[in-house]
Amino acid sequence: MNKSTLNAKEYEDLACLTRSIKLFSGFNMEQLETLVRQLRIYCYEPGEYVCRQGEPGDAFYIIYEGSVSVFVKPGFFSRTRKVAQLGPGEVFGEMAMIFKTPRMASVQAGTPLKLFVLEHGYFDAVARWNPQFYDNIRQLAEKRRKNNSDEIV
Repeated sequence: MNKSTLNAKEYEDLACLTRSIKLFSGFNMEQLETLVRQLRIYCYEPGEYVCRQGEPGDAFYIIYEGSVSVFVKPGFFSRTRKVAQLGPGEVFGEMAMIFKTPRMASVQAGTPLKLFVLEHGYFDAVARWNPQFYDNIRQLAEKRRKNNSDEIV
């Protein structure tokens, strides 16, 4: 993994991307600019893990380029199952942020991958100053948690 700050093109792309993602629909321009300044960009090679199930939830991710596979291992004697494939403009990491739990899934880069990353402390601040964002993220997290439990049963 390689971490860096965003360059001018990435800032511009992120601004366009956030306007197209429903989770950010309640943001005014000032809030979007504040959010964008808090994001970092992380790069991963294919096969590299972004996070693993059971690790502390320390960030929220927006896929900029590439794709990831999401895997869940429901129990010690269970087999790992692929539960999702996500691509540009999609997000993950919200469940650990909302429910304040360890990661509920492992996420692996399927292609060369660039992610916009909002670290835990900033995520909480954004959720406080934009309740609609928090509600949208909570709804997504609840839906994914239900889908994952349905997948496991």
